[in-house]
Order: sequence, then structure tokens, then C-alpha cells
Amino acid sequence: MTNTTHTPGPWETEYVSEADVWGIWQEKPPENETGSIARAYDESNARLIAAAPELLEALKYWLPVIEAQEGKSDEKDQWVDCVRFAIAKAEGK
Repeated sequence: MTNTTHTPGPWETEYVSEADVWGIWQEKPPENETGSIARAYDESNARLIAAAPELLEALKYWLPVIEAQEGKSDEKDQWVDCVRFAIAKAEGK
């Protein structure tokens, strides 16, 4: 959709018992692989991190759809601001 500077998704997560953390990888790691994208100490955080590439892509897809809707309302403006903020935060802007 747009140029990315992050590791492209999809990302997967798996518990690494030796380190007692959840590892996030671009693909399922081979045995004894240590090159994870990120680590989380909680499974729910690991799942959220692993979903980040798809969430960002969805936000970028829906932003112009929301903006193109007819009419002006405070609710629409709030949604547009919220989506723009989340995209900017994910892109480090």
C-alpha cells in the first residue's frame, strides 16, 4: 500500500520457554532461532505486537474511505483524527 520501514508482516508469536518470554518473528523461527523482531513477557501483548503490521495496513486503507464519506460531523472528525494519530504514532512521526 505504501512504503514501509518496519519489518513487513505477517508476524507470528511463540512462547520461548528458555527465556520465559513471547517472541515475535516475521515467520515461524527455526529451532533455536534467537533473531526475533520483539519480545513480550505477556501473551496478550505479544499477540497485539504481532498484529501491528495488519492493523497499520487496515488503518491506512480505511482513512481515505472515512475521509471520503459525505457530510461533516464531529464524530467523523474524531475518527479521522484518531486514525491519523495512530498511523503517525506507528510511523514514528
